[in-house]
Amino acid sequence: MAHALNGDFDECMSGLGFSRPWQDSIFPVGGYDHPLSYTLWAARNLDGYYRQMRIEEAQGWRIEQRLNTVEATGDEADAESTCRDQNPAVDEERTRAIRTPKVVEELRNAWSEAMAQVFLAGAPYADYERCITQTGVLERLGANTSEEARTMLATSVPPDLVALDGDPATPEWEEYLEQESEFVGADWECRRDIRAGLGDDVEDALDAFEADNADRIDTARNHWMGIWQDATALGWSPSDPGS
Repeated sequence: MAHALNGDFDECMSGLGFSRPWQDSIFPVGGYDHPLSYTLWAARNLDGYYRQMRIEEAQGWRIEQRLNTVEATGDEADAESTCRDQNPAVDEERTRAIRTPKVVEELRNAWSEAMAQVFLAGAPYADYERCITQTGVLERLGANTSEEARTMLATSVPPDLVALDGDPATPEWEEYLEQESEFVGADWECRRDIRAGLGDDVEDALDAFEADNADRIDTARNHWMGIWQDATALGWSPSDPGS
């Protein structure tokens, strides 16, 4: 993705004598809209799940800040203008298509709908909500529902306050980690009865999902394999994703 967005511009800059490696704009892509969120909710403890979202966003934010603070002057600024005229910035729609092609969005939505139907049919969600409310964790987080608490954990703490490797922990980040730990502990205990009875239903839903979406799954697989092959040809390695 970094090369698709910046490769031609950076090659133009290098050709004019100003090195701009497109690899410098590689950053992790994550997000709250996890394609398997329903499955994860049923299958395992989510300890660390929410903080990882905040960490990924903070990593991307720091790279963006670093790139934005490099202000060209003189001949370099003239080169930038020339190269940008030749290689206009990629619009947001194209960026989204590179990051998440339409077929992947369709598959995510179809899977979420399939899992929602499983839980609506077989999971006593009202019992779960009552259980987690009784633990007091929602009140301590200032949330009215478990969904509101999950959204808070996935979006709270600005990226500049997230402690990455080597950073001293900020009071806000330490408080966030305590809140996350308390919530996921209560959440896991309250899901005990729900997760016990859904294994067969999830397996049946998966079989149906694979059969109903076989063509779209192949299209998505071919898309990612194409990106993998293109990235490998450019020198990328899964053992060194920042290369």
